[in-house]
Amino acid sequence: MLFNSWQFVWFFALVLVVDRGLSNRVRAGQLWLLVASCWFYMAFIPVYLLILATTIAVDYVAGRAIAASSDHRIRTWWLAGSIAVTVGILAVFKYADFMAVNLQTLAAAIGWNYPVAALGILLPIGLSFHTFQSLAYVIEVHRGTCPAERDPLRYALYVMFFPQLVAGPIERPQNLLPQFMAGPHRHPSNLTSGMQLILWGLLKKMAIADTLAPFCDYGFGHWQELSAPSLILVSLAFSLQIWADFSGYSDIARGAARCLGYELMVNFRLPYLATSLTDFWRRWHISLSTWFRDYVYLPLGGNRVPAWRWAVNILTVFAISGLWHGAAWTFVIWGLIHGTAFLIAATWEKRFPLSSGRIALVRNLLGWLLTVATVTVAWVFFRAASATDAAHMLAAMIDPWHVGLKPLRTIAESGATRFAVQTAAFLAIAVHVVEYCHLRHGWAAIFHRQSRWVRWPVYYGLILAVLLLGTYGRRDFIYFQF
Repeated sequence: MLFNSWQFVWFFALVLVVDRGLSNRVRAGQLWLLVASCWFYMAFIPVYLLILATTIAVDYVAGRAIAASSDHRIRTWWLAGSIAVTVGILAVFKYADFMAVNLQTLAAAIGWNYPVAALGILLPIGLSFHTFQSLAYVIEVHRGTCPAERDPLRYALYVMFFPQLVAGPIERPQNLLPQFMAGPHRHPSNLTSGMQLILWGLLKKMAIADTLAPFCDYGFGHWQELSAPSLILVSLAFSLQIWADFSGYSDIARGAARCLGYELMVNFRLPYLATSLTDFWRRWHISLSTWFRDYVYLPLGGNRVPAWRWAVNILTVFAISGLWHGAAWTFVIWGLIHGTAFLIAATWEKRFPLSSGRIALVRNLLGWLLTVATVTVAWVFFRAASATDAAHMLAAMIDPWHVGLKPLRTIAESGATRFAVQTAAFLAIAVHVVEYCHLRHGWAAIFHRQSRWVRWPVYYGLILAVLLLGTYGRRDFIYFQF
């Protein structure tokens, strides 16, 4: 059940109406949300609900056992067991075939004829996301920074809350569980602002990401035929596509949760305005980057170790992050590119602190250009079918003799017209301007104080933009595959 489908519109309308009808019965309302979340997840592959139920049961029991024991060894054993089961499920479904293929390749390289059978099982949707959310809970309980949840219904809802179930944001128990305990915060302004976020996310997804998708698919599928300028344009288009797709999903998730009376964390803060890689990762997929910071980077020692260990820690975190995204070497390379660039940026910032005046302006401009270029290069590996294809694409971009067979004007064969691509690019710029003004000047709060004669034309304008400029058809969100 996709957010950008009529099926979800009717589903969410029903959920919202029943939830409002149970406004004076908090527990009944949360039971209804849990039932709705199960219904939502079963719309993809029903049997995989059993996997989610297993993870919930194991981590709920582990959390209670950790909280009940004062013996550090017993608490640690429960934590280790919970992590082993939860990560083990993820490993079987997501990485078993990847490991089998690589083991077989390694065996062939050293002359062993040892066939390794691949399982060929389908990855449950959102498995990586709710695995990390469950792990955050048991780790925080073990650290003593979060009390164990006694109510199994509330804990199940924490893991399964449908707005963020399949692609985040990856919530922390300290944020979501207290909200479930206190009950929903229902206010007319929450419903209005929640609907605005949903519309904003749909505009990003349908009018930008899905409009650029055929153009990007064609470019990455026929890169050998394209000229160097065309390849550069395709790479930049994919950078916009994945941002609009994923941040659009996060906006819809936050908006749906807000309509129901709950607040999810902000997951994006204009990442393409970052002036360094360190700044980029403070803005992109914030729930994941802070998860890796708190549960991998800091336990490894963070920056409180010798320089060489710090560098290893950074590269380890980014390599794991790449592998979290997908079981392929292209994702690992994507992570290592970011890790290497992050090390360079962090070292530069430490040795040459930020100044003010014109020098700072020039430095920020150059930093922004370099950051966008680095991120775009990394996205090529993220999107390409193989590391070899990605390397050849990048080489073709800088080869002055690579003119390709098709110049830029003939990419209309992709099914995306020049007008559609230009409109999507214009909308991406407009979205950045609006979000920048909101972050810097609080435009959202100012807008909500305006009269209905100002607000409603804007709402209708957003709806018309989605209806007239949106691309229709079943196109999954990119991060659903993770």
